Amino acid sequence: MAVTQRLPTRQNVNKVLDNFGPQEGLIYLAGQVVQERDDTDVELAFRQESNFL
Repeated sequence: MAVTQRLPTRQNVNKVLDNFGPQEGLIYLAGQVVQERDDTDVELAFRQESNFL
């Protein structure tokens, strides 16, 4: 299977799980760090990239 081939979600999940040895565990995905204005607790507006795939 080519690395760039798109897989349906369930098939991709099963493929990833097959590559893990233990049946128990945790996957931690860190989110974006919230940016704030200097010397305040006001958050900057979130702007998502328009060229996401």
